[in-house]
Amino acid sequence: MNNDILKAIQILNRGGIVIYFKKGLVSPLAAGGKDTIGLRMPDHKIPLEIIKSIGVPILGTSANFSGGQTPYRFEDLDSGLLKKVDFVVRGDCKNHKSSTVIDCTHSPPQLLRQGAIKLSKDDIY
Repeated sequence: MNNDILKAIQILNRGGIVIYFKKGLVSPLAAGGKDTIGLRMPDHKIPLEIIKSIGVPILGTSANFSGGQTPYRFEDLDSGLLKKVDFVVRGDCKNHKSSTVIDCTHSPPQLLRQGAIKLSKDDIY
């Protein structure tokens, strides 16, 4: 693993951050037909307990369709999205900000969106 990826994984543990990587051996179904996959570590006790108890990552979607309005309450979720998922963990949104997004498919990594977790170039390079 290169240093960019190791640094990104350390940042990922803060929650509120999505990091894009090349999908590698990940199924095209899990990557939505794209050649990248976004990884995120939840900052919520229920999904963290699920991950801990099953011992593998959870495949999940964002709380909105790409380009759609970010919902901060369960009531604001798109009904079309709810029909496509098996389960939704209800919880309170701590900060009402979108995730910070880092693209690690390039070297050096690129900060695509400043969001819930404020990062500087020094944090990702």
